[in-house]
Amino acid sequence: MPLQSSGQISISQINAELGLSNSDSSLANLSAAANNTDPCNSGSLPTSNAAPHSMAEFYNYDHNCTSGPTLIQCTIAGPFPISDEACAFGTEFCETGQTSIVWTDGASCCPELSNSYYTDANGTTPQPAGWYAACDCPTFYVFHLDDQGLVFESQTCGR
Repeated sequence: MPLQSSGQISISQINAELGLSNSDSSLANLSAAANNTDPCNSGSLPTSNAAPHSMAEFYNYDHNCTSGPTLIQCTIAGPFPISDEACAFGTEFCETGQTSIVWTDGASCCPELSNSYYTDANGTTPQPAGWYAACDCPTFYVFHLDDQGLVFESQTCGR
């Protein structure tokens, strides 16, 4: 829940918004931890984290806001250079945790043509091109992303 737009803000409120304990609560450290510079944050946090710092920087700050597309968090393995390698090693990588957290604009984590995959929850940085294994699907899928993070090919592996 975002911090209020006026009045007194306490250090404990800022810590709670950031999900931090009260262990190191200097304004400089809190400003550095408040790294959500999405346009939905209408507060005055400086993107450069420049001093001097003030409590007023946190007016309207919402650490979890995003104005980008609604995205789903998924786990994938890869990239692999070819689909055969994604099929051969993807399951093992998913099972052993050799994975990455990504976000997709699809209806689920199972890849469909024209879904996009991103490295960030705001959907601003596309996942690099290559073949990937989808770890969160009931059927084992591998999919191919272009350089814009767009699925242009997907298949199940014969196992």
